[in-house]
Formats: sequence, C-alpha cells, structure tokens
Amino acid sequence: MLFLSFLLLSNSIFCAQLYRIEGRITPSEKFPVLETFGQSSRVFLDNGVLSGLIQQNGRFIIHDVPSGNFTLKVVTDRYKFPLLRADVGLDSKRKVIIHSMRLGTPLEASGPEVAYPLRISPVEQIEYFDKREGFNIMSILSNPMMLMSMVSLALVFIAPKMLSNLGKTIIRTSLSFLKDEETLKEVQETQSTMNSFLSGSQMQEGPSFSERLATMMAEK
Repeated sequence: MLFLSFLLLSNSIFCAQLYRIEGRITPSEKFPVLETFGQSSRVFLDNGVLSGLIQQNGRFIIHDVPSGNFTLKVVTDRYKFPLLRADVGLDSKRKVIIHSMRLGTPLEASGPEVAYPLRISPVEQIEYFDKREGFNIMSILSNPMMLMSMVSLALVFIAPKMLSNLGKTIIRTSLSFLKDEETLKEVQETQSTMNSFLSGSQMQEGPSFSERLATMMAEK
C-alpha cells in the first residue's frame, strides 16, 4: 500500500504540466535599429528563478515554466525594458497571459494585458558615461575661486580711494573741532589745570629718605 502511494505521488509529480514563454525583442520608433545582443542578455522570471537567452535575432524562449505568477524582466547591457507579469497555466483557454507592471508595485497590481507571443521594445538606452557639458560663462563666474579673485581685484582699485577719502574726512573733522572756540577753550582750561596740578605736586615733594639720613648723620 505504501509503495502504491509512492508511485501515485511520483507519477503526479512527473506528470505536472510545464509551459514555456517565448517572444522577441523588436525595434521601436525611439530605437529603430537595435545593436547586437551579447551573451549576458537574458529574460528572467522572478529575478533569476528561470531564464532564457536572447538570440542574435532577438528571439527568446524560457522552458519548463511551472504554473503560477511571475515577474518577467529583460536584462541587456545596452537597453532598459518595461517590467511585465506572466500568468502561466492559470487559465484553461490560454496558457500564458502577460500584463504590464510598474517597478515597486505588488505582483497583484498589474496593468493592462500585453499581446502574446511577446513583442518587447526597449524604452531607454543605458548610459555608462556622463555627457560632456558645453561651455557656459555662468559656470565660470559662479566658481568660488573666480569670485574671490574678482573681489580681491576690486579691493586693489577701490581700497586706496576709500582710504584717501577717509583720511580727508578725518582731517576735516579735526580742523572743524579745533575751530570751535568753546571746545578749544575747554581744552586749554583742561591743559592748564593739569599743568598746575603737576607743578604743585612737585613743590610739595620733600627730601628723599637718603637725603634725610645723610643730614641726621652729619648732625651727630
């Protein structure tokens, strides 16, 4: 009985129906002429669970695909392709049904149906190098080093004029200050007061300690 169950189970496994997904990479209005596909160009199901090689004429076949839902992705070294969803063996009338998808959306959130057998066209070319920008005067003027040089050059010519004008202003202010009679009188009074204070302090000063000591010794 156990042996019979094992035979039935193995028979059901081996008799499970497998399918294939086929299609072709075709040119488009954006890319009317496609470059040769390399050996690394493949069509993947679920990021590599199953895959099929893209031939030189653009045709591909993925064999031995079980029933289920899969993401289908075309990978080449020159072009980018739209992401697709493949429903395999889930419809009694049609073995393979393809829907469009958006990157980052769940598998259930598929887009409109795509004709089968597949005809997939590239949507964008892969750029490995940045395009060289043309000459732009604004990029030079916005350079920090260029701005510092321009400011330094401006200071060389403007600073002497600013200093000369500042010196003239100080002189004029000083002369106007001295011409003011009241201010001049106050300055003179302050100066005389300081002179009398200094002279009075000198007169009040007595003999030094050494002189006093010498006088005391002479008296003895």
